[in-house]
Amino acid sequence: MIWTEAHFGNRYWEVETDRGVRCFAMKNPYINIRRMGDEVVLRDVIGNMFRIPSFSALDDRSKAEFEKVT
Repeated sequence: MIWTEAHFGNRYWEVETDRGVRCFAMKNPYINIRRMGDEVVLRDVIGNMFRIPSFSALDDRSKAEFEKVT
């Protein structure tokens, strides 16, 4: 599941990973989100990277949240 919210130009995310739920902030989604085919890589403000191996495998709600950002 992906949840996002914007405050003062920053985008805040809550994501479920293979290591549990993580929350992070992103300044500029247009620079810090990379799509490579069906794979997506996100980079937060401190340089951590989160990989979505298959965007098409996400549930509909998560896809809708992600599309609001990009």
